[in-house]
Amino acid sequence: MTFDEKWLLRWHEYMSYLETNKRRPSKYHEADKRLVNWFKYNRKMFRNGKLDEFRKEKLGILLVEANKYRRVNQHGYYSK
Repeated sequence: MTFDEKWLLRWHEYMSYLETNKRRPSKYHEADKRLVNWFKYNRKMFRNGKLDEFRKEKLGILLVEANKYRRVNQHGYYSK
């Protein structure tokens, strides 16, 4: 298995996790840590411009989906 195939496999795992659980993986759950670390590393590489075009495109799609499940402050400090 090549590195690109492994990367794409993790990408599919993260996307399916979002779809099935309707939330992001948690750093506090032992089973989710692998996906959390993969996402953090790739987001860092994306910001530094070290990803190739295919991975940038796929990670962009993943970031849009992950932002749908961002943690929201329950206190809601909104201006009225």
